[in-house]
Amino acid sequence: MHIKADTTHLRFPIIMACVILVLVMPGIIPFVTIESSSNNQNVFTIDSKPYNLTYSEWTAKWWQWAFSTPKDVNSVLDEDGKNCAQGQSGPVWFLAGTFGGSVVRECTIPAEKSIMFPILNSECSYAEFPNLKTESELRDCAKTFQDQVTQIETTIDGVGLQGLEKYRVQSPLFNLTLPENNALGIQVPSTQAVSDGNWVFLKPLTPGKHEIHSSGSSVDFTTTSTNTFATETTYHLTVEP
Repeated sequence: MHIKADTTHLRFPIIMACVILVLVMPGIIPFVTIESSSNNQNVFTIDSKPYNLTYSEWTAKWWQWAFSTPKDVNSVLDEDGKNCAQGQSGPVWFLAGTFGGSVVRECTIPAEKSIMFPILNSECSYAEFPNLKTESELRDCAKTFQDQVTQIETTIDGVGLQGLEKYRVQSPLFNLTLPENNALGIQVPSTQAVSDGNWVFLKPLTPGKHEIHSSGSSVDFTTTSTNTFATETTYHLTVEP
């Protein structure tokens, strides 16, 4: 997953262990999918409307959730999963990525909850980029960052999802309400933003133990030096019956 702050940007994807530092040469590495039995039948199709909202609308709700809590209980900054229940409501349970690096989290969720998380995503807001004045400029900003993605991967219980590049979506313009001491470090109560990213939206998992692993990387060749971003998250989930 990415977040942008003026001239720098951060990213968030979602789910499993070990840091993967990916060195990429321009034009060589495409999106990565896992060639194995697919779990894609458990994923909502990109053109569906789970719970009467589009993928795009759900991605906006994910960002609003991700920044709705202060730093000390924020799920994105969580190192072990203790904050995974913060701000959760409704039929969809959101999982957080990281601002880079690797985390392993444990989380217990109720049965019959769908699960949504980004593999790697980007966000631009007026508060972070005060030079941007229109929705179109926000969209171009988020797209530019997301176009730098070079690798994405997700497995559910050890089985890889395929065609992840098809699950890229840009959000509508959405409102962000930011608490004091928020994860963005912005001293404004609210702003508007647009996101762009690759997502996984799972139908409810069966009760019991599950593992979700996601990793991703991006490379920015537009600066004087090559900037590589890599993230990897593992969730050990317990779905309560």
